[in-house]
Amino acid sequence: MVVKNGSEWQPSESLSVIVTSSDSSITILDSVWEVGSLNPGDSLSNDGSPFVFVVSDELVPHITTFNVKFVATRRNIPESKSIDVLVGQPYVLIVDDDGGDDYESFYEDVLDSIGLVFDYWNVESEGVPQEDGIYGMNSHLLTIWFTGQDTLPLDESERNLITSYVNSGKNIFISSQYIGESLSGDSFVSNVLKAQIVSTNTDEIFVDGIEGDPISDSMSMVIFGPPGANNSVSEDGVDAVNGAEVFLKYRDSQLGAGIRYNGDYKLIYLPFPFEAINNSSGETSNYQFMGSVLKWFGIPTGVQEEISYGINRGDLSFKVTPTLLRDRFSISFVLQRKEEVSVNLYDVTGRRVATLYNSILGKGKHSMDFSIGRLPSGVYFVSLKGSLNPVKIIKIR
Repeated sequence: MVVKNGSEWQPSESLSVIVTSSDSSITILDSVWEVGSLNPGDSLSNDGSPFVFVVSDELVPHITTFNVKFVATRRNIPESKSIDVLVGQPYVLIVDDDGGDDYESFYEDVLDSIGLVFDYWNVESEGVPQEDGIYGMNSHLLTIWFTGQDTLPLDESERNLITSYVNSGKNIFISSQYIGESLSGDSFVSNVLKAQIVSTNTDEIFVDGIEGDPISDSMSMVIFGPPGANNSVSEDGVDAVNGAEVFLKYRDSQLGAGIRYNGDYKLIYLPFPFEAINNSSGETSNYQFMGSVLKWFGIPTGVQEEISYGINRGDLSFKVTPTLLRDRFSISFVLQRKEEVSVNLYDVTGRRVATLYNSILGKGKHSMDFSIGRLPSGVYFVSLKGSLNPVKIIKIR
């Protein structure tokens, strides 16, 4: 750190710099720098005796805030400021391989909303990703690689890098809609992506999950129109090979729209652009889908689901659809008869924070998606009330 006294200011005497943090995963060992006097125009660095902090062994990588306070006998410098710092090696690397388009924002926004920090690599400006090093693929548990509308995705050097990466036991998520046209005869498709190309353009806009699947159960997505990227123009239909499974299907043709593999590495391969998922359709959103994918990969996030289970009691049954998000969640439930239903949010003291829904619903299955805004840090309970007493379902941190 360098402190500087502006040339137009007065001398600072007995200057101290104090660093603090309210982050429970951070312990500051040396938090005070006794600078002493600092004349106008002078600066001083503490490189020889820096601030020292340690992090918890169970740290989840995240952005933390350090508060820096300046104390001097003459108040001629700002009293305090805050500095945001990434602590821990991010679990996820985003590889932007869309040929210079701007689809990266769809991935960044989703991971931000889930509370997951990440590293970013742009192939257009930086070339093929590194294998090792702090930004290398091997330094991350999961690489999310997307190719947007690139009609010649994954050149030989990129395929070799990905093959080496997964052969080391690391996990990969690939979204690419032109692999069918450009790589259908390449062994990379069957050996690494665990896929067989059945159709090079399904011309479909609805993608559904498969009942009982650990990722996609009860999901239904629209891959057309804004506010998605609206760039799904050549989505492939696929079959799973070499021990993989189809976990998504196109609604009309029932061709495979997603491959997952859980063997010596974990793989998600989408033969359509993830960024094309339309969040305003009333169907499964991109953040709900990505939250379920990350949970399957075993990637910890900044917001953890505490409890998620189905309940059946008398006339009311329901379950939580996990999203792993601080400000959004979904529930689905079945009513055995027409009745009044309310959904409420409570804090740990039992105080009702919000009534999210209150109306009469008919017999049958219902699904609801709620946006609750950013809440102060803490534990909250969601309850669904039907013909029974309120039942606490999940905790949201």
